[in-house]
Amino acid sequence: MINAVIINEAKDSSAIENIITTHDELYKAMSQAGYKNPAAKEVVSYRTALWHGYQLVQEREMLTTNMIIDIHSLIENKQVGIRKLPGTVLKNEATGEVIYTPPGGEQEILSLMANLEGYINEDLDGVDPLVKLAVIHYQFESIHPFYDGNGRTGRIINVLYR
Repeated sequence: MINAVIINEAKDSSAIENIITTHDELYKAMSQAGYKNPAAKEVVSYRTALWHGYQLVQEREMLTTNMIIDIHSLIENKQVGIRKLPGTVLKNEATGEVIYTPPGGEQEILSLMANLEGYINEDLDGVDPLVKLAVIHYQFESIHPFYDGNGRTGRIINVLYR
């Protein structure tokens, strides 16, 4: 039952990123070595990352920057890590207008992630957990620590936050 919920979360979250597949394709990708559907493989990677993150949080009772980097590497199927170079911008695809410029440079990003990590794991302010979840998600997406996969990683953080 839990596996079905996780695979549905992975499928729906990936669809937001225009990674579209079917349940049939997903089950084939999970059960057949070397299956060739790239969208299904990406969703299965998301599922693997979510499950791995869940196990880490259960074991350590916290969510750290290194755990988030580990989760991201499973989503992307490669060790990319934190963005090192400035210059990342979020643009309106239709007009090319720059909508937002996230912080640049590895050290600045790591500093902001350390601040976010503290906020995630400390409960000193008595803020309602749902409000805190929204702040955590906004902050993570604003930091935009990775070159790609920030949305999917952020949605996994939402699921893992407790």
